Amino acid sequence: MRGARHFDDGQYAQVVAELSGWMDLTPEELCLLGRAELRLGLYDPAELHLLRTHLNGVPDATVEYGEVLRVTGRAPAARDHLLRALPTLTERDAQRARHVLAQAHLDLGDTDTAITLAQAAAHGLLALAAEDDASQALVTVADATALRGDLARAERLLRLALTVLVGAPDPGPRLRGLLLLARILALRGDEPGAQATLDEMQPLLLLDGAAQARIALAVMLVEWSDLLADQPGLDARLAEARALAARAQDTRALNRLAIIHADTVSAQGDHARALRELARAPHPEDPYLWAAEGRAAMRRHDLTRAETHLRAAHGFFGQANWPLDEVRTRLDLAEAYLGAGRLDAARAELHVALPRLLRLQETRAVRALVEVHPDLLREANADPALVPYVQATLDVADAARTTGAPVRVITFGRQQVLRRTVPLPLRAAVPVLTLLALEPDRTRHELELALYPDRPPGAAASAVKLALHAIRQHLGADAVETSGPYRDKRYRLSAHLNLELDAVQYLEALRVQDVGRAFHLYGGPFLPNHEEGEWVQVRREEARIGLKSVVSSRIASYRAIGDWPRARFLCEELIRRDPDDPEPHAWLHDIARDAGDPLLLARTRAHLEEA
Repeated sequence: MRGARHFDDGQYAQVVAELSGWMDLTPEELCLLGRAELRLGLYDPAELHLLRTHLNGVPDATVEYGEVLRVTGRAPAARDHLLRALPTLTERDAQRARHVLAQAHLDLGDTDTAITLAQAAAHGLLALAAEDDASQALVTVADATALRGDLARAERLLRLALTVLVGAPDPGPRLRGLLLLARILALRGDEPGAQATLDEMQPLLLLDGAAQARIALAVMLVEWSDLLADQPGLDARLAEARALAARAQDTRALNRLAIIHADTVSAQGDHARALRELARAPHPEDPYLWAAEGRAAMRRHDLTRAETHLRAAHGFFGQANWPLDEVRTRLDLAEAYLGAGRLDAARAELHVALPRLLRLQETRAVRALVEVHPDLLREANADPALVPYVQATLDVADAARTTGAPVRVITFGRQQVLRRTVPLPLRAAVPVLTLLALEPDRTRHELELALYPDRPPGAAASAVKLALHAIRQHLGADAVETSGPYRDKRYRLSAHLNLELDAVQYLEALRVQDVGRAFHLYGGPFLPNHEEGEWVQVRREEARIGLKSVVSSRIASYRAIGDWPRARFLCEELIRRDPDDPEPHAWLHDIARDAGDPLLLARTRAHLEEA
């Protein structure tokens, strides 16, 4: 059969070149042409050729016609076509059809059916010794499993499937598995693993049969830029992805890109542009589109429309058992209610969403959701019943942030430097590292006077020198830069050093009066192991007083409206962090008296008398 050798070798462009234009093609050769066109992303001619040969009774065409319907965004039509065809197919073709049917059900949100069908197809194909086809079905099982939130099992399934697909002549299935693996690793915060997987994909992307994977990768990179709030990267990648999807007329990809762009411009306040983007989306029945319409309406303060769209999206995600998307829409609903002043409704959503958020394995996504909803978490932190969940969620987000950033410096309660959760031997260098991060362009003499004023000049100079050496040794030779004349060099941390300092985050939390975030970051006194120098003492006191000021203001507002449980909670949290300050104990005594709490009043009176 003409074209068969090239097809078996994965040379799909050669198949198209060899078979196009001939009027005497057999049905099997025409089917082969359609299958090659499908793998090259030439969907219109592929659909025509596969439909003709399906009607001529070619089993391969029947299965792959269902696939072309699915990849062009017509999952219901693909499902109906394959269900009608199943009784007429041979065992192997029927198993392949079940696999495509599983993917169609997954597109429609029927995750349970998708897993059942894909597992049955994998087992059936394995029994027929069709290992490549069975591994492709296993990738679909992994895809559905990941959507249900079990990333660990999905990763195991993918690695098993990829051991077989590594030798397949068609790069498409292997690329699909690698792409899903990269997505899972990124969501779990394993950036090096995700990048290594993307690197493995690069040579395969140049081969015939990689058309769908190239588009899917471009869309995923747009999603990553959106997740990380990388606006310059998002704009560039969005333009590239749209061009690829438009050339292939991939309406599913175009739909996803329109949703991401609409969400972005809506968040920036350009509501008219967001509406135009949403109107451009080719699949209005997409639940992600409903969610984006809900968020856009929320930002326009149209609560009625926001609630309608978000409820519809939430219902779909809940029924499909997609926990990450379900939690996200709940948080969006809570944000909408909070903006409309419906605090009880917002808290009701939070009481469901926050425990579920903690169960998610997508730590990177948890971090993004935390950063998108700061006002919501502040409100949740005012509810004593939600506080443990807020603090635990912030812990997860901080762990994801530490994994994403090469260096994190902790100065409150302890002195520690972490690289991707691994402690570095830099505890003694933390004061120098912190001062340079907060106040760059210091001379060595200024560092000595600020941090080691009580030591002899030689000892102070030695301490600074050792700290700078340790920083360069463990964070890179270029971690500390210098400028100015040799005898009066000024030191600063390199702009390329990806460093996160809890003191900077704490000051920002105080600035915006984010009490929950400030409590979370304030693990104890600033630089507790360093007792030398006025600079540390002043910073330590400023941090303590700053927290006390923000909390006292919030306590006063709660007392003014008679919200005694929250006033008491904030007071007790402050006492827990600074038990030696008598003033919060006096506030707690006043709260007990005003709230009419005799047990708390007796306890606080006894403490004040002892003090």
